[in-house]
Amino acid sequence: MEKFHLASIEQAIISIIILIIIAIDLSRTFKRSMLRSRLLAFIVINIFYLTFNFIIDDINIYDSGSKYLIYSIWIIYYSLEISLRASLFLCMEYLMCSKISISTNIEYVCLIFHFITLFLIISTPFTHLLFYVGKDLKIVYMPLYFLVDFTSYFYLIISVLRGIYCAIITPNKRERRIYILMLIFLALPYVTLFSKLDLWDGTTAISILIFYLIIQHENISKDPLTNLNDRTYLNQDIEKMLVSNLRKRTALLMIDGDHFKQINDNYGHLEGDKSLIRLAKAITEGTKNLRFVSTARYGGDEFVVCFIESYDREAEVVASRISSKLKEFNIMSNSGYEFNVSIGIAKYDDTIKNAKDFIKAADAKLYDIKNSRENK
Repeated sequence: MEKFHLASIEQAIISIIILIIIAIDLSRTFKRSMLRSRLLAFIVINIFYLTFNFIIDDINIYDSGSKYLIYSIWIIYYSLEISLRASLFLCMEYLMCSKISISTNIEYVCLIFHFITLFLIISTPFTHLLFYVGKDLKIVYMPLYFLVDFTSYFYLIISVLRGIYCAIITPNKRERRIYILMLIFLALPYVTLFSKLDLWDGTTAISILIFYLIIQHENISKDPLTNLNDRTYLNQDIEKMLVSNLRKRTALLMIDGDHFKQINDNYGHLEGDKSLIRLAKAITEGTKNLRFVSTARYGGDEFVVCFIESYDREAEVVASRISSKLKEFNIMSNSGYEFNVSIGIAKYDDTIKNAKDFIKAADAKLYDIKNSRENK
C-alpha cells in the first residue's frame, strides 16, 4: 500500500506539472485568442482540481478539527468539479463552431444549471441543502446533492453527444478526424474509473496533452514573418464556416497593402517586412474579439480575414478598426512613410458555393475599390 500511495502522489505531481507546462505554452504560442481563453480556463481549472483531489485523497483534512476548513476544501473541490465540465463544454462548442459560441448571452443561458448549482455549493454551510459537516466532522450528504453530479455529467454528456453528431454530419474528413480524437480525449480518463488502478490524474493529464497537441498540429501552419496563419488551412477554415448553420452571416475581408512595391523600392525590403508585420499586428488587434475567425497571410501583401458576423455590418466595423490600428502603429513606428490598406468586403450569398468563390468575390470588391481611387 505504501508504494501504491507513493505512486499516486508522484502521479498527481507529474500530472500537475504537465498541465502547468501546457498552460504556459498555450498562453505564449496559441494565436486564436477566443479559443485560447477557453482552453486556458479549462486547463487551469484542471490544475486546481487535481491539486484539491490530491489534498483530499492524501491529506487527512478531518484531523484539523475545523469545520470551516472542511467546508472550505469541499466547497472549492465541488465548485471546481462542476466548473471543469462546464469549461470543457464551452471549449467543445467553440471547436465545433456551434451557434452557442456565437453569443456570450447564449453561453450564459446554457450555463444556467452551472450557476444555480455553484450558488447552492457556496451557500451550503448556511443552507445545508447539499451537504453539511456533522459533529464527528464527517460530510453528511443531503437529497439535493444529486444536483452536483447531475450538473457535472450533464455538460459532459452534452459535449460527447455533440461531438458524435458533428463527427457524423461533417463532410470534411479532416474535421471528422478531429471530432473523433476529441471524443477519445473525453473518454480516456473515464475508462480508468472502471479499472482498479488509480490512474485518473495521469490519464487526465495525458488526454489533455494529446488534445492540445492535436489542436497545435492544426495551428502549426504559420507565416514566419507575420506570425499569422499562412494559407495552408485557410480554405478548410472558410469551408467550415460555409457549412455551418451560421453561413449566411459569414463575411470575408481581402486586405491589400497600398503602394507596397514603392515601400520596398524606396526604403528596402527589410522596411517592407516591417510594414507587413505592422499590418499583421493591426489585423490581430482588430479581430481579437471576434468568434469563429480565421486570419491568414494570403500572399505578398495580401491578407484574408474570414469570420461570422454577430451583428449587421460588423465586417465594415472590423475593416475600419484594422485601418485605424494600422495608422496607430505607423505613427508609433516613426517609419517616415504612410502605409495604408484597401479592404474588399464580401458577404455570403447564394452565388458563393465554396471558399474559392468567397475569396474571388472579396477580391473583386478590392479591385473595384482600387480602381475607383485610381480613376479619381
